[in-house]
Amino acid sequence: MHPANRVFWKEISEKYPRYFNDPSRVIEFGSLDINGSIRDYCRCKDYVGLDWRPGPMVDVVSLAHEAPFPPATFDTVLSASMLEHDPFWGRSLVKMADILKPDGIMVLTWGTAKNPAHEEASAPDCKFHALKAESVLQFLENIGIYVHEFMYEKKYYAAMYGAEWAAKNPGNGLGEAGLIAFKSPTYAVGERHVDRLIMEDRIDGIKNYSSFNLPMQGRQEWYSYMDLIRAYFKRHEIEHPVVVEIGVWANWQRPFYKYYLDAEHIGIDISCEQSMPDILGDSHAPETLAKLKALLKGRTIDLLFIDGAHDYESVRKDYEIYAPLTKGIVAFHDVAWPAGPRQLWRELIDTADGMKTFTFIDERNKTRTGIGIIADP
Repeated sequence: MHPANRVFWKEISEKYPRYFNDPSRVIEFGSLDINGSIRDYCRCKDYVGLDWRPGPMVDVVSLAHEAPFPPATFDTVLSASMLEHDPFWGRSLVKMADILKPDGIMVLTWGTAKNPAHEEASAPDCKFHALKAESVLQFLENIGIYVHEFMYEKKYYAAMYGAEWAAKNPGNGLGEAGLIAFKSPTYAVGERHVDRLIMEDRIDGIKNYSSFNLPMQGRQEWYSYMDLIRAYFKRHEIEHPVVVEIGVWANWQRPFYKYYLDAEHIGIDISCEQSMPDILGDSHAPETLAKLKALLKGRTIDLLFIDGAHDYESVRKDYEIYAPLTKGIVAFHDVAWPAGPRQLWRELIDTADGMKTFTFIDERNKTRTGIGIIADP
């Protein structure tokens, strides 16, 4: 735990004393004491330290996402500089949220994209996983965790090293981020404060965080696609569209749909390695379709985005299963690159029969993945 990290934990423990004192029940993820422990700032008898390696300050040896505790067990979930060393960081955050009580607090620090690789041997896979700040913020939002405060550790540099030094070194202190979050905004104390994210693109209409990770689609392809569907929904007077996405990966698309279109987004994915989809399962399985219909509650899909498995049969099956539930737009990713989406897209263009089709391909993008849209007039 480096000096700025210590300042952060001291400040937070004093600002939110309820969660760092008895009778709160506390768990620390990544608790092995290498150069300091969060436990120094807690005055709780019921404190559990968890790490995948045994050692000082470790009470339970377990991978974070396999923590052996039932839901709603702890008042306080803490983690200092662990996520960037966790190959399962998404599943670990889901576990943290699960074992947190409804009125509980979650406090995290982690290495961001500007953090150079270090301590690789401290990771289960011996690799360093620097995490962009917006990836963590978005992920927490997706799993229902309210981020009340977010900051980079440079916030503390002026006090630690002097204002003159901090002004001459504006890039320092951006490699580590910290946040305070709640399961419910009702329990947040004081005014919300979310620092501006660095080195990221912005998109008009974002109401919450100042910028978001661009999805895997090409930049110009994505912006053209977003502009078209926004104009389509405006023309058809659809104010709160229902968006269903097959294959979400890191779920970076979700905030764009939510804040740019005021849409309800339902993500389906077979994996939760990078994010937690709304429906975890094989998109071709009957039970997955049943779960989606339960969430739709009789409504139709306004926008279906297909970006799951990319072989021809899988893409066609996704289209055949979910397009009948859609009245509006069906979109495909990678219509200019892999054989499966491209082949089906060409077939749909040839048989559109009164439907409108649009293809967006950014010729400046070396991958030229492409987005195809077929829409009701």
